[in-house]
Amino acid sequence: MSITAGAQIGAFTVLHLIGQGGMGKVYRARDGRLKRDVALKVLPDEVASHPDRVARFQREAEILAALTHQNIAGIYGIEESGEVRALVMELVEGPTLADHIAREAMPVEDALPIAQQIVEALDYAHEHGVLHRDLKPANVKVTPDGQVKVLDFGLAKALGPQAPGDEAASPDESPTITSPAFTQAGTILGTAAYMAPEQVRGKAVDKRADIWAFGCVLYEMLTGTRAFQGETVSDTLAAVLKTDPDWARLPNPVPDSMRHLLRRCLARDPRQRLRDIADARLLLETADTGPVPAPTPPSDRRWLAVAVGGALAAAILAAGWYSTREAPPPTSAAVRRVVVQLPAQPPISTSPTGPALAMAPDGSAIAFVGLNAGQYQLFLHRLADASTTIVRGGVGPVTPVFSPDSRWVAFGAGSAIWRASVPGGQAEVLCTSPGGGAGQPRGGAWSEDGRVAFGTELGLINVDQPGGPCRVALAVEAGREKRFLWPQFLPGGRGVLLTVYGVADDADDASIVVVPSGTTERRVVVPGARAGRLTASGHLLFARGHQVFAAPFDLDRLVMTADPVVVVDGVASGQFGHPLLGDSDSGDLVYAPGQDTGNRLVWVARDGTRSPVGAPSRRYQPEPRLSPDGRKVAVPIGNLDHYLWSISIDTGVETLVRGADAHGPVWSPDSRTIAFPIYGTEISGIRIAVKALEAAGEAEVVLEDTGGPFAFDWSPDGSIIFGRRSTSGDFELAALALHDRTIRTLVSAPQAAFGARLSPDGRWLAFVLTNAGRREVYVTDFPAAKVRKPVSSDGGFAPVWAHDGRELFYMSGTRMMAAAVKPGASIDFERPVPLFDGLDVGGSQTPFSVAADGRFLMVEPAAGDTARSGQLTLVLNWFEELKRLVPTR
Repeated sequence: MSITAGAQIGAFTVLHLIGQGGMGKVYRARDGRLKRDVALKVLPDEVASHPDRVARFQREAEILAALTHQNIAGIYGIEESGEVRALVMELVEGPTLADHIAREAMPVEDALPIAQQIVEALDYAHEHGVLHRDLKPANVKVTPDGQVKVLDFGLAKALGPQAPGDEAASPDESPTITSPAFTQAGTILGTAAYMAPEQVRGKAVDKRADIWAFGCVLYEMLTGTRAFQGETVSDTLAAVLKTDPDWARLPNPVPDSMRHLLRRCLARDPRQRLRDIADARLLLETADTGPVPAPTPPSDRRWLAVAVGGALAAAILAAGWYSTREAPPPTSAAVRRVVVQLPAQPPISTSPTGPALAMAPDGSAIAFVGLNAGQYQLFLHRLADASTTIVRGGVGPVTPVFSPDSRWVAFGAGSAIWRASVPGGQAEVLCTSPGGGAGQPRGGAWSEDGRVAFGTELGLINVDQPGGPCRVALAVEAGREKRFLWPQFLPGGRGVLLTVYGVADDADDASIVVVPSGTTERRVVVPGARAGRLTASGHLLFARGHQVFAAPFDLDRLVMTADPVVVVDGVASGQFGHPLLGDSDSGDLVYAPGQDTGNRLVWVARDGTRSPVGAPSRRYQPEPRLSPDGRKVAVPIGNLDHYLWSISIDTGVETLVRGADAHGPVWSPDSRTIAFPIYGTEISGIRIAVKALEAAGEAEVVLEDTGGPFAFDWSPDGSIIFGRRSTSGDFELAALALHDRTIRTLVSAPQAAFGARLSPDGRWLAFVLTNAGRREVYVTDFPAAKVRKPVSSDGGFAPVWAHDGRELFYMSGTRMMAAAVKPGASIDFERPVPLFDGLDVGGSQTPFSVAADGRFLMVEPAAGDTARSGQLTLVLNWFEELKRLVPTR
């Protein structure tokens, strides 16, 4: 299919054709959304029109898009427009390696840096389970500054026809060996000259086929000719199977160690071939420690940096000493990974309001938010003696940040900023944030000169005078920005680095920005990223999904100076996608391993036995609510946006109730309508809305209140039971009559009152009160609320009645408790008994429902979600690894 300049493919405007081959035509195009040029690889008609091949291509492209490396041309996505399907790829400027080789063979000093970077790309891909399958000089680009970008990783499999076994496609089925190659004498297209013998024979291939192709490419760089060639494709393939390269063509400056490497790469028997491309890298890196010969005059090749070429030339010339000389001990500290086992209680948790992990600048301690008796608290874990202490003060602490001297830790709790000394003790209030919930701190910074600041929905707030109010130092721009998160003061007073969420309030709408000192200017440093942090090594770290990226950062120009590279993969994250990760100025790293594997809905029997509900894994929030008829479950789904869904227990049919920011669903007694709280953008509090499942249109807002109302239950007489903070500052449980919107206060308390549930007959209301930091379950008569009787005595929250009203269940720490109701006209309970233990329900006030048969419906993390396992990974001297992966030059 021919595409002309100016054509529109989705959000991309085609500029001009830049190349074509068996895998399709490649166009330069302009991305209208991100204002950047990209490469569009338009799939051939024989692929785009074949549903099975398109489906396989989609699957493979998703895997390939996860490859993020400085030497691999990135895949951004797939774009469709009418019958056109295109792969959106990173646009790499500069000639291909084939263009360079066509002019002349390369001196060793020029070939080596290219070879090493190809090795880095292959090693990274192989570690991630991806083979290239079509490595050749035409698929390697060299930018003007000497950086190598390997193109088309894995596309031979993604675009190739399906063959039996998939891995054993025959040579004539390779997508870059097209039929004209077999009909035009003397024309060789595609992969024939670089295919491994087992690939030619149609056998299954592994990473050793890529190692063979690498040997072919390296030989060609050094000699200017292909290792295997013939007048036709058939002759070329025969040469691969039967002849050896002409080793005499290798010039004399190529050292013996390089010749040995080539022979190991091009061994026809895969069992004799180099088994891992990392072995080639190790050989070259080890050679770098040998003696450095006298410098030689640089070549006049303008496409390669002379300094880099000279240094690596010295490395390869020294490689000849590898077999006879022992490498000297490394001068840098060794990088070591160890497991830090936190106490079984409290488990580290993905805090409900922000990041929950920080490391002291001197590397001596870790601050983390954990659950203790069902309540969030801040803990300090000292690495020297593995001791863990509680920081006293503040309810629901979040976002710990250490002082530069590691002697203090500041954190947010409620709408206040607190400070405590290390190793832990009584905390004191530094300042109180304005704006109620909108002023809740979410990520803090502590400057070299002692300033403390936190990000909020109001903007950046500063501590000016300890004990006084916090000051809004930089306000969010209404209509453009939703909140500031995770600020950091830049060294030398150059400004502030922070994450800005747009009004969509989604991670994809977040950007890392720099606000230069003395200005309000927002300079976007990294779009579509979060949790930016400048390390003492001069790298900018940031997160996307469960990957952490790094790039060198210029403090004078306040920009990244190279493309970012993935440096940590598989990091657990908390709310707003903040990675559970911290680093020290001394060069250590600590993080909680985890993947976004989703979780699942499960039935839990009274003995703790679990069985799946049958719904697919999702990012279910721990707020599942069974309908009164037991046929449906309402549950928010999503990591950030919390879409509310109704799911049929019997059929699995899912019905969207609310498109974003919905929490804590409550069913009407007839199981036909759902009430739920939603976060609003027009008010500073929360709204409660109702939506009939069979009704079209938007949900009806029945209550707007700046006190942050949260729905808990729906009474038989048509009232919604909710909790809020009153204008006097007390906490209230109240009933909203839907017929006239009148509100009646049921319970008022100076500390938190929440988690209310009505008994099945509507006569009794179970709820939770907090007193001196301890939560307990109580029951009162409804609606008079004149009698108040305790149920729990050793901590309790999240009460739920049995279907027949004869038991009241609740959580105590990580245990499920059951209190039987004594017979009688009034209400009284037997001594509560534990049913099962080992639950971590986070900060949810409604973490389970009870079915008519007595089973509990809960949300359980899927296998592999280790964010709360209590194990952290500590990487000692991590900066050494970081500098190797991302040189700062």
